[in-house]
Amino acid sequence: MDLLTSMRVFCQVVDAGTFAAAAERENISAAMASRHLMQLESHLRVRLLNRTTRQISLTEAGRLYYERCTGIMREVRNASNELAMLSETPRGTLRFTAPAWFAGPCFSGTIVNFRRIFPDVQVDINFTDRTINIVEEGFDLALQVTLDPPASLIARRIGTIDHILVASPSYLRQSGEPTTPDELADHKFIYWPFLSAALRDQILFSREDVPSAARVNAAIRVNTPIVAMASAIAGEGITIVPAFTVIEELKSGSLRPILNDYQLQQPSLFALYASRQNLQPKVRVFIDYYIDRLLSATATHSDEVQH
Repeated sequence: MDLLTSMRVFCQVVDAGTFAAAAERENISAAMASRHLMQLESHLRVRLLNRTTRQISLTEAGRLYYERCTGIMREVRNASNELAMLSETPRGTLRFTAPAWFAGPCFSGTIVNFRRIFPDVQVDINFTDRTINIVEEGFDLALQVTLDPPASLIARRIGTIDHILVASPSYLRQSGEPTTPDELADHKFIYWPFLSAALRDQILFSREDVPSAARVNAAIRVNTPIVAMASAIAGEGITIVPAFTVIEELKSGSLRPILNDYQLQQPSLFALYASRQNLQPKVRVFIDYYIDRLLSATATHSDEVQH
């Protein structure tokens, strides 16, 4: 028994006054309309209509049920209309997660611009460096910087996030500056898995398109470049950081880039979401517009580092 359909047919019978008229409105036969009502009364164990050969009338129980049913039908129509609007217009709360080191002035302007263009979309951002199950934890989207996005999610590659090796002038004066990747093994290193947790204590390079791996000795291990950068500024060793996060430190001289002649293997920024089917407009516009702005912001700051 389709309870909602039977409720709708019942309301149509009351409104139209006859089974035949109600059946025409529902595009079913009069016999089918009568069957819906009988099934509904059997389900409720109460008579809803008094029937004669000439007219029908509501019982006391039927009148109460009709009032409730009309309210329910109205709510169903409203819900359908709202969902139809949602399928066309970006609106609602967009919950997404991003690395903790994304939380900075580089992105604040793009957040404001996104809200100005899509004022009906509320943004709920969770900046964290822990691995999040976006389905179980109720997120619409995740931004992840990695070499290997998880196979269980749809991954759209946005672009490359440039990383650089840095150290403080005081550390380099005390320990010397490495001139080749192999010399990193002789230095203290502040390690965080910027490419993949599987590449423990390794940094991947390429020079003239020839790949190589350099081992490092981790004096400090962290899971975020924020702590790695602070430790490097304090003179604790060499580290690797996203280029756009150290613009001011490089300008002020508190950090210096090293091994500029060698190209680090760079991770990519991915937008991760659960399914391509029925992608909500708020997620689609975020991917199509907002993430592109994030990439533009990081690329601009990376250019500043290279200059």
